[in-house]
Amino acid sequence: MHPIPEEESKDGHPLWLVLDEVMDPQNLGALLRSAYFLGADGVIVCSKNSAGLTPSVSKASAGAMELYQVYSVSNLMQFLNWSKELGWQVIGSALGENSVPVSSTKLTKPTLLVMGNEGRGLRTNVLRECDVLVQVQAIVAVMTKAGCEEEGEADEGRGREGGREGGREAKLGELEKE
Repeated sequence: MHPIPEEESKDGHPLWLVLDEVMDPQNLGALLRSAYFLGADGVIVCSKNSAGLTPSVSKASAGAMELYQVYSVSNLMQFLNWSKELGWQVIGSALGENSVPVSSTKLTKPTLLVMGNEGRGLRTNVLRECDVLVQVQAIVAVMTKAGCEEEGEADEGRGREGGREGGREAKLGELEKE
């Protein structure tokens, strides 16, 4: 294993996306496209039980696969442990009681953001290597902006009550007017 480049990104410390057994080629392509658009410095994929870099992935990535640094590692846990020894911060994306909002996380050193499999998320051994777990709360922010601060309204906005008519579409429509 070779160390990943530590060049400073345009926004400070490097940030790499690490994918733990993402199996669907369309999902891998979408993640590559999103990482490229959002300014990640590169992507690392687990070589076992992951989608390969195929023409389908390239198409789903809208060409980002060809413009981007994408590396593969055979032992993800070993790679994460080794990266931590070299001073990298490992952040895992997971829902749970131990997760903090991603907005409260500071990137004070080179960072690896680890995302898990489509069905089961991060594997237990990968979770153990993470310094902190984060969750993205975009839907919560959208619903708060739309004025759904009470529990009942928030549930309705997610489509749990009231069906489509009074749910999310109406709340998002209100946002567009502002």
